[in-house]
Parts: sequence; structure tokens; C-alpha cells
Amino acid sequence: MFYVFFTSGLLHWVVRTLATIPEGIKVVAISSRLSPEESSWAALHLNCPFFNLGLDADDKTIWEFLFEVSDANFGWLDVDCFVVEPGLFHEMTRVPSDALANTVWTNYGSANYRLLNTFFLFLNAGLIRDVRARVPVSPCSYTYEASQAGRYPEWGFSRIVVPEIRERLASRLPLGPDGNPIFLSEPDYYDTLQVYQVLAESFGYRLNHVRELFNSAPSSEIAHLGKVSYYESLLWTSTDDPKDLIVMYGLILQVDFLVLNGVIDRLPPMYTQKWGRLRQKLGFLGLPTTPRLIASSLRRYLTENQLQATALNSLFTST
Repeated sequence: MFYVFFTSGLLHWVVRTLATIPEGIKVVAISSRLSPEESSWAALHLNCPFFNLGLDADDKTIWEFLFEVSDANFGWLDVDCFVVEPGLFHEMTRVPSDALANTVWTNYGSANYRLLNTFFLFLNAGLIRDVRARVPVSPCSYTYEASQAGRYPEWGFSRIVVPEIRERLASRLPLGPDGNPIFLSEPDYYDTLQVYQVLAESFGYRLNHVRELFNSAPSSEIAHLGKVSYYESLLWTSTDDPKDLIVMYGLILQVDFLVLNGVIDRLPPMYTQKWGRLRQKLGFLGLPTTPRLIASSLRRYLTENQLQATALNSLFTST
């Protein structure tokens, strides 16, 4: 079983992502913050079981639910992750008994600690039960004091590192200036699944690398776009180089428009309005505004960056 989580405004991505999942692979779509028309449409048209939460939730909320209720191994697929090699899904579901998860992407965090990336995973449910029976750990983000760092909902707080968890972290991680084990990828919190991974590895379990991809690097089999649910807000909230942000914004905007254009005739009326807004923004930035020209622009970008042989092509080869 794989789970795909999405929020309002992303039905076109859900449709596109579900289309990559081969027969025989079970998938459940979970959502929050949908409008009534989106929820009704999804219940009628998504070709998989669908559950809409009646609360404002982030992905960490869903992860906590899954840890509580899953009695069988399960997977996670980001809504903007595209697997074009069907056999990879089947490979992912075969988790070794000593592995906490099958993973495709990893990255090196602080102190060179190798971390799983959550874009595409398959987890060992029996191992989750074993680790949590020893130390009650959550897949949620963690901090050393009450904080909303890493959480989206107004009511959302990260979990607090209690002494027994801190002791386990300290057995694997160096201590920072404050005397606590260091954070691994973010300046002020442990991100999703990081504390769970470190604790599981402290008990002798391991990550199983089905593929050796790093950060968000695409391959011919799989690609992860990233940021589709919040890319527009980055222009106003990020401290990164503004020029780089504008380039990134323009690229995701073009892909967002192209994916939406491919399914616009199937979606609720609010997506026609979204289509118009995205097209207007493309024109404002001096970017192409027709699907054919956008696809040509994106192909050129992939060629210039030596990415033309990757699964990213699946986003617009049919256009």
C-alpha cells in the first residue's frame, strides 16, 4: 500500500501522479484543506480509495496517523514524484527484515549523517512497532523546546525531544554548543522521520538503498519536482538568492501550468480559474503561455542542464 497526500489546488498533480502507478500496486489518496467541490470531485473520479481529513493538516500529521494504524508495510509517494519504471514500485515493496525502510533518495546531513528523503519510501511496519515498543518515538518533526518549527497548521507543534530520545540521539550524533545532539538538515528542528531513523539505526536496523540517488537528483526511472504546493510563497518568504528563486519559480510555474493544462477538461471549475491565473503569471514573467512553447522551453532547459534523459521528460512529452 502506498499513500499519496495532497492539499487544495493540487488535483491536477494527483491525477498525473496516480497515472504512473501500475496495476497491482495499491494506493490510497489522503487530503486536507480541500474545497467542497474538490472533495466531491475526488471522491467520484480518483481511481483509488480517497479520504479527506476534516481538519487543517500537514504531511507530518498524516505520518503520525500512519505510524499509529499501519499493521502492514506501507509506502509514501509525494504528489509531485513521478515513477516511470513500473518495476520500481514492486522493488520498493520488498523490504528486508532488518531494514527500517526501502529508499531511493538520500542526502548527507550534519556530521555527514546519511538521511532518507521522504519523496518515495516503503517502510517496515513490524520494525516500527519494535522501535516504538522500546522508545515511544514519532515520525513527526522534533525540537528541544516547544516550537512550531517545521509545522504548517496553526495548531501544529513539533514533538519535544524527551530524555530517553535525547540519550539515543547522543549515541549517534555529536553534541552542539548547547549540549544537545545536533540538528541534521534544518537549523532549528529535526525534520520528518529523522529522529525515528536515528533511533532505529541505534538499535541495529538499517536503510536499504533500492537506488543510490542523492538529494533530488532525477534518473531515467524516477523524478521529484518538489515545492509544487508552496513555490509561489517562496518569492516572498525565502532568504535565498532572488535571481535563483525567480528561475526556480518560473520553471515550476511552467510545469504546473503544463500539468494542469493536460487534465483541465476533467477538473472542477475552480481549476479553469487557476489555469487562467497561471497563464497570466507566465505572461507577466515573459515566459511562454502556450503548452507547445512551454514544453519546448522545458525541453531546452533539460538539454542545457543534461537532464533530457531523465523521468522529468514524462511531465511534458505528451504535450
